[in-house]
Amino acid sequence: MLPTILILTPYFLPGFKGGGPVKSIASIVSSLSENYQFKILCYNFDLGGSIYEDVVENQWLDFSNNVQVFYSSKSEYRNNLNSILKNTHYDICYLNSFFSFNFSIYPLIKIASSKKIILAPRGEFSPGALSLKPIKKKIFLSLLRFTPIFNKISRWHATSELEKNDIEEIIKSYRFTRQDQIEVVPNLSLNLVNNASKLPNHLKCYLDTLVDNGSLNICFLSRISPKKNLHLIASILKNCSAKINFDFYGPVEDTEYYNFCLSEFSQISSNVVVNYKGEVSPVFVSTVLSKYDLFLFPTLGENFGHVIAESFSAGTPVLISDQTPWRELNDTGVGWDLSLSKVEEFSKVIDNYANSSLGDRADKQLKCLKFYESNFNNSSIVANTINLFKF
Repeated sequence: MLPTILILTPYFLPGFKGGGPVKSIASIVSSLSENYQFKILCYNFDLGGSIYEDVVENQWLDFSNNVQVFYSSKSEYRNNLNSILKNTHYDICYLNSFFSFNFSIYPLIKIASSKKIILAPRGEFSPGALSLKPIKKKIFLSLLRFTPIFNKISRWHATSELEKNDIEEIIKSYRFTRQDQIEVVPNLSLNLVNNASKLPNHLKCYLDTLVDNGSLNICFLSRISPKKNLHLIASILKNCSAKINFDFYGPVEDTEYYNFCLSEFSQISSNVVVNYKGEVSPVFVSTVLSKYDLFLFPTLGENFGHVIAESFSAGTPVLISDQTPWRELNDTGVGWDLSLSKVEEFSKVIDNYANSSLGDRADKQLKCLKFYESNFNNSSIVANTINLFKF
């Protein structure tokens, strides 16, 4: 009988608005289902409250080989969790948040001390993430240091050395657990099948117009929330003199922030055209990114950044902040990673790239494809992920 891993996460497939964690967990269960049995407890709706159609709630459903999913209604979540912890066999519990009460704090209180627990903060300890609602988080962390629940954590999962350092800093500052309990295992990259012929017709028609439109075509594709720092792009583009078409995609997580971004974009001069193009299903992300000259993503922090990897896989260079594990990209010719304090450097890169030859752009596109192939050797990452769950 295979060891059983119980995964607690707010959102899972068919949802996608939850961003990177959904892709990370989908990649794990897809790649490791011959080594482990997985039971996933999540909500029966996507981020933003859209309830999944044709999904039976509040019971175990077979999802794929050795993978079962329990789509819980929010009102019944704690009852369902308590029942599962009491009546369902599992060897390891894998938590995918630190600050979530329902999916981290409450489970840590309820899980038996004899169980092995792995916690993946999913970038919540990055300086950028901690800078959002900082007072609330500092009070929360200070209070938690006086509780014994974090002594139950058997292992912390960091997906990069950068995230490991962030976790170590929190552990040292708030004295949660031993630092030697941190394992660095990169995220697996899940290659979702995409088919351009099945793109929604309005999107396909629009993307076709980008070819030879005389502008540098730039896109942003992520959740629209303060952490993703979309509003900074307005400041970046204000300083650009090149003719630019900028499209941004993604679910609106924070309506107030979205409206603030629209206000900022309205102040950009006429050489830049800005469009919000809505949400993109995960299976189309690579296809959409491939139609652009540049992916612009000045995020406050990512523990991995699936969409960055997808941009490489699409052959599209990236211009990102230095708050991700993807560093020194200019040295490899696949993009740029810049300090958020130097907005003018972002603008300069864009203007220079707009003036580059088509040959230079094609060379960068080829380097992105090769970079993706050489950096996503899933066989070694799969082996490390298998070991992550071994005790």
